[in-house]
Amino acid sequence: MRKIIWLLPLLLLLQTHIVSAASQNNPLQNPLQNKYTYRGTVLLGHSKDQPVLGISSIRYDQKSDQFIIVSDDTGVVPNLYEEPGKPRFYTLSGQAVLNALKASTQEQAAPALDSSFIDEIHLTVDPDESQWSSRKNWIQDGHIDTEGLALFKDSTDLLIASEQGATYPVKTFRMKQFWDVHNSLRVPDVDVAASLLRVDRDFGTLVQRYYFPSHYNAPLLRSTLSYIFPQFAMKAYDWVTSENIGLQRNRGIESIDFIPGTNEVIAITEMPLRQDIAPWKAAFPAGKNTPPTPPPCRIIHLSLDEFRDDSQFYPIVKKELLYGVERMPAKYTQNTTATIKTGVSDLLALSASELLVIERTRITFSPQDQAARKRFEPEKPVSVMEIFKVDLDLEKQYHVTGQARLTPEMMGTKRVVNKTLLFSTLRATEKGVFDNMNIEGITKGPEIDGKKTIVLVNDNDAGKGDITKLIFLTVNQ
Repeated sequence: MRKIIWLLPLLLLLQTHIVSAASQNNPLQNPLQNKYTYRGTVLLGHSKDQPVLGISSIRYDQKSDQFIIVSDDTGVVPNLYEEPGKPRFYTLSGQAVLNALKASTQEQAAPALDSSFIDEIHLTVDPDESQWSSRKNWIQDGHIDTEGLALFKDSTDLLIASEQGATYPVKTFRMKQFWDVHNSLRVPDVDVAASLLRVDRDFGTLVQRYYFPSHYNAPLLRSTLSYIFPQFAMKAYDWVTSENIGLQRNRGIESIDFIPGTNEVIAITEMPLRQDIAPWKAAFPAGKNTPPTPPPCRIIHLSLDEFRDDSQFYPIVKKELLYGVERMPAKYTQNTTATIKTGVSDLLALSASELLVIERTRITFSPQDQAARKRFEPEKPVSVMEIFKVDLDLEKQYHVTGQARLTPEMMGTKRVVNKTLLFSTLRATEKGVFDNMNIEGITKGPEIDGKKTIVLVNDNDAGKGDITKLIFLTVNQ
């Protein structure tokens, strides 16, 4: 009996260690509380004159006390008001936002922020600047898909990430007015490539354009043919040509930020590069009772102070890492009617070695067959948002820098970055606040009552979903 009593502390310690290890392997089962507390919501209404729609990223500039939010409109798709939504961003008065927040409660948001505190700026290009493109109106005609946002340390300019998801409208494809066709008929163009745009904050004018390494861009011919041929034909084409490479369309460079105090940028893809999917699945196949591990995204660390090619400004790559997205709970992964899409929607660089990363998952359901469709309706869609703290301090042997393709053997040895779950809407107390919400952006916010804050923004799917919201979370000590 004495031996058992003597062993009790050791057994408790061992049990604690086992629970801790299990929690690290599956953060969704981590018993710890969220690291952030919901503080309140500020609404941003939309109108035809001020369409605050499709927001894709947010940053707070403490020096100017401004929030900047970016829309992902490309200039060729009609918005809620049947107008072609142009690439644009908005600046908001930080004090006005805080005043609106104080007027809200945890149960109810205050009325939408007055439009006089919101300025809209369209992205433009000087027609005389022929080095950007052979087409003078390209920046407003579908060539860019603005997603990520970062603030320069020594300039009021903005750095905006354009993912490789835009398409070029046929109606402006060197055709006369009478040849115009409906703008839903679009094709990729040589200028539609993932890039970083340096933009003047006051006028929206393009100042500089930076490009990602070539293995982030799909070959032009492949991009064009993918609009013409069915998927099975493209698989055969990829097998023959080995051109299945680059960013997935509309799943490209979603998120960027500067490492504080530097001109070095951390960027992350929303979903895996095309060439990373098959070798990852080969290295980590799904078992009989275990769902597949999602293929990893890529993190790329760039220096805007150094360039590989001064004619097109390819920033020097300092490191490239693999980022593994979270697997959803078994009740979803084992549901054969569920379609699960998980990706990274934004990041915030805390230092050269730490990030905050938002992962967003959309889960939709459909009946398995026609008979089932007649018997019952599909389950309600589920949206999950999680915030992770990510450690970038991996040894050099785990970098994938400069390697366009990774074999299954290499995938098995290249470790994904370590991350810790800080917040999950699956276990948030205020679940109604985040119900079916597509969170797209994260930023550090102003202090409230001496507490640090982070601010989230949602994408209202061009007005088809909810109103645009700024959601304030205070940081728990």
